[in-house]
Amino acid sequence: EMVKLDVKSVLVIVPPKELWKPIIDLKKKHMNKRIKRPPYPHISLLCPFVEKNEIESIRPLLKKRLDDYGSTRKKPSIKPITIKLRSIELFKHKNGTATLYLKPELEGTHLSELESLAKELYEWRSNTFTWHKPFRPFNFTSHIGIGHFKSVDIANTYLKKYQATWKPLSFELSHLYIYTRSSDITPFLEHSRLSLDGYFGRES
Repeated sequence: EMVKLDVKSVLVIVPPKELWKPIIDLKKKHMNKRIKRPPYPHISLLCPFVEKNEIESIRPLLKKRLDDYGSTRKKPSIKPITIKLRSIELFKHKNGTATLYLKPELEGTHLSELESLAKELYEWRSNTFTWHKPFRPFNFTSHIGIGHFKSVDIANTYLKKYQATWKPLSFELSHLYIYTRSSDITPFLEHSRLSLDGYFGRES
């Protein structure tokens, strides 16, 4: 029987909860009125992910895929990889609107690590599961969304305001998180997590 995907299940990178407050304080001011569930800071990797009742059977397969891929990489990253949240930027959309976001930064050669990881996960999902509509072509820009604005000018006004008082945050990239929600109004909550030690060439 085919494992199904569900938008109420996601694979994400999440900062430690002690760093959430300043991010949520910004997100809460600009929540999409159609979204009733509470915000949480995250970098999306896979949405949709597998249905909640299939997660436990899929987790070992995903962990093996990550470990196997990590073992083939030429330069495993033994040292911890730190994600820094220092700058606020914006996406300009074709319809003239804009989205503000926190830009995750990784130092030096680690800059491409996140995109490589995202691409590997995307290809794994595309080759393992089917969806009721075609998957979008892989196009990854790591970000933690803050809010959507009606115009670029309005977004730029808030960008300057928030950047002026933003205090940089940083955290170690050590796990991927599976979050699920039960309905459109309930919050996403942590279901489980996956260590990235094997992927980065470290012993678990």
